Formats: sequence, C-alpha cells, structure tokens
Amino acid sequence: MKGQAPVFEQVMLFAVGVAIFIVCFSMFNIYEIYFTDITIEDQLNGVKNFIISNILRLSKNPENFSIVLEIPRRILNQPYEVTLSDNGINITAAVSRAHVESGIYNLTESFEFSGSILSSHGKHIIYKKGNKIIIG
Repeated sequence: MKGQAPVFEQVMLFAVGVAIFIVCFSMFNIYEIYFTDITIEDQLNGVKNFIISNILRLSKNPENFSIVLEIPRRILNQPYEVTLSDNGINITAAVSRAHVESGIYNLTESFEFSGSILSSHGKHIIYKKGNKIIIG
C-alpha cells in the first residue's frame, strides 16, 4: 500500500492540472468570442455611420449627384454585404452573420432607397436620381 500512495498522488496531481488547463482554455475561448463579437459589431457600426453620413450629404444636393465610397474590403477577415431599402440600411458579415441595421432618419419619407453591395470590391458608387438613392 505504501508504494501505491505516491503513484496515486501523482495521478491525482496530473488530473487536477489537466482540469485547471481545460477550465482556463474554456474561459479564454469564451472571452475571445465575446470580444470578437463586440469588435465586429463596432466596426460594422462604423461602416454604417460612414455610409449614412454620405447618404445625408447626397440628400442635401438638389440635383442628381453621385459619390464614390471607399469602404474596407473585410472586417475581421470577413467580407460583408450592405443593403439599402426603404426600411433603412442593413450590414451583414458573411461568415459570422453578425449584422447591424438602422433607419435612415426621416429620409425614407422623401426618398426611395435600393441597392446592395459586397464589400470585397472596395470602391462603390452611391447616387441620387430624382427621389431615389441607390447604392451599387
């Protein structure tokens, strides 16, 4: 019995070490997922605000007008899609499916919005034709 005690202690010490490692790995993995979600949402909101500010600039011009938008091709190594509709703007990441959406103030009463783009092209045109604002 005396010979088995040190072996049993070493096995238990190893098992406790493995359990601590698994718990630490799980905790860091949970934090990584949480902060990745926050980061992608913040960056999508930044793109959304940039596009909305250009839509507002476009809407103030009384004649037909166009603006070239240069948006990031990827956010956290993911392409994303920007969609304009009468409900507002929707930006969705392709891989994680994270998305942000927003109305475009009260412009939906005065203008019709349409169009969809993929970020992988980099440069896009948003233009106003009459009372329509189209992204393409």
